[in-house]
Amino acid sequence: MILGDSIRFIKDVNYSELLKTKLSERRSTMKKNTAMYSVTTNRILLGLLMLIPGLSKLFIMGADAVSGMLSGFGFPAPLFFAWVLIIAEIATGIAIIANFKIRLSVIPPIIIMVIAGILTFSPERIPSLIMHIVIASNYWVFGAYGDNK
Repeated sequence: MILGDSIRFIKDVNYSELLKTKLSERRSTMKKNTAMYSVTTNRILLGLLMLIPGLSKLFIMGADAVSGMLSGFGFPAPLFFAWVLIIAEIATGIAIIANFKIRLSVIPPIIIMVIAGILTFSPERIPSLIMHIVIASNYWVFGAYGDNK
């Protein structure tokens, strides 16, 4: 009797539907994992995009060189803004990597990228302007849709 019930159960199971269900579940899990890894990778890269230049300005160039660069662009109080830039780049880089208040942490990089794009703009450097605007938009999108704690 048990053998007959088992055979009847095997005949009743629709294996193609079962396989479709399992494959659908697996695809869904893979999509979630891919999305999670891509957001994490993007967050780390965006954080490094601020942190590395900030550390470079602090330890390699020095605040005086950054001040000279800013005074060349006509900034008032260039030494003050050099320190603001250095601290903002380092702090927001660390905050983005640490996934700390992302919606607020992306605001300084957006401002920095847009200003840097505008300041370095010239007709022969249009790709540089586009690159800065694309990076700023990536921070903006990440702040709106990325890991928000």
